[in-house]
Amino acid sequence: MSQMLREAMTPEEFLAWEAKQELKWEFGGFQPVAMVGATLVHVAIQGNIITALNNRLRGEPCRPFG
Repeated sequence: MSQMLREAMTPEEFLAWEAKQELKWEFGGFQPVAMVGATLVHVAIQGNIITALNNRLRGEPCRPFG
């Protein structure tokens, strides 16, 4: 985002704005915050954590999501 917002965004306004953006954003409570791209190391760690949680939760009603 190249300029400061003059007024706070509502969650609804953010969702409408974010759907039109090329990059990923999250809602920081009153304005968009750019999300960082994941590295290969980050993806590998996330995969290991999800696998460990799936193994631990096997047979339980809970499921982990990335």
